[in-house]
Amino acid sequence: MAITETEEDKRARRWCSFIVFVFVGIPLFVVYVRYGQSIERPNIYVNSASVNPFAISNSTSPVTAKWNVTFLTAVWNFTFVIDNPNKKKIFMYFNGFDFNVTYGEDVLSSGSIEPFELKRKESNLINKIINTLPATISEQAAKRMEDELSRSNVVYFHITIKGVVSLDTEVPFMDGDLIIKTHCENLKMLFSSDGRAGKMLGPSKCQVKW
Repeated sequence: MAITETEEDKRARRWCSFIVFVFVGIPLFVVYVRYGQSIERPNIYVNSASVNPFAISNSTSPVTAKWNVTFLTAVWNFTFVIDNPNKKKIFMYFNGFDFNVTYGEDVLSSGSIEPFELKRKESNLINKIINTLPATISEQAAKRMEDELSRSNVVYFHITIKGVVSLDTEVPFMDGDLIIKTHCENLKMLFSSDGRAGKMLGPSKCQVKW
């Protein structure tokens, strides 16, 4: 025997739906508008960068004398500025970042940034020194860098940064981990006349995505 829904049952169901919407749906919508639409990404800058020494060399492969291998030896000094631009009570926990210094498709050096946290409108200044032991680079990249050095003493490098940021807000369901990918492109470095030391010409803001 089929159960027939009465008009009273229908009214009760509609009232239940309305009450759920008022006490659950509207508050969730307000929270989403307040936080979900306005959580800003962290700002990341390469505040300064230098390299000294910077040396490109060629050597015969120990495996076979027929192969020439190109090496880069360098000591990099970077200063990063990372800030939390949010005005609301949004805390950011940076769970450690890895970054690469690249030229074209070649990774010249790699480093990491230790975990830290930022309260709202707070910033952190981070200095990293990376000692690149003789690392293998492509012959094409070495030639392009040498050509740029001989032509203008200026070489453009790139930095990519990847890591996880944990958000801590006033609303538990808005909390969570986000993977961010950062590209710091065309870092213009002016080198000395002998090409062995370089310094970045001014700070550079990075592009941050999550």
